[in-house]
Amino acid sequence: LADAARALLEAGKKGNLTRVLAAQLLHPEPRVWRDAVLSLYRSRAEDLSARAESIRPALAKLVQRESRNPDAFATWTVRLAERMGMKEIVPDLADFYIRSGGTAGFSSFLLKAMKRLDPGGAVRKAALAAESKERGPALAAARLLGALGGREALASLKTLAASPFPEVRALALKTLAARASGKGGPGKPAPRKPTFRAIFKGERKFKR
Repeated sequence: LADAARALLEAGKKGNLTRVLAAQLLHPEPRVWRDAVLSLYRSRAEDLSARAESIRPALAKLVQRESRNPDAFATWTVRLAERMGMKEIVPDLADFYIRSGGTAGFSSFLLKAMKRLDPGGAVRKAALAAESKERGPALAAARLLGALGGREALASLKTLAASPFPEVRALALKTLAARASGKGGPGKPAPRKPTFRAIFKGERKFKR
């Protein structure tokens, strides 16, 4: 810890703080890499861009490792990767989501991150899980595909509609039916009903 603190002080004096923080992302001491994640997240966009080549591979390894232990700092690693537009972490996020059955404490956060970074990559991972002979991965795949949507997702949902597991079939069929009726479903909001204020404004607009 003392060595890490000294390195940061020296880096601050020499103006290469971002480089040292990037190196500390894979430090074995949790307090060091956690501080590095938070410090980098607060860094200026131009500093992150300048050191992207060293930050991205280290951060990708950190996300892969920490996604198995979801907590506040795992969330911050994903947020930093999101800020840097790192599509390469999506397969790891999708893998964790599927392994957890889509019910982990930060599953909704993972879904939002995958949607923003690379929804197509997440759908492809879920399509592979849709072929699983195990209930957990197949159910998670149905949840993930329903939330992400798209033509590729619909094709896999049709596969899941013939799953041997009743819960998987029910979720896949419910999602397909909701999309067919245009009422939305997981990942597709239902059409908004006009509010009283909107209706009132409309009446006033055409009032003679």
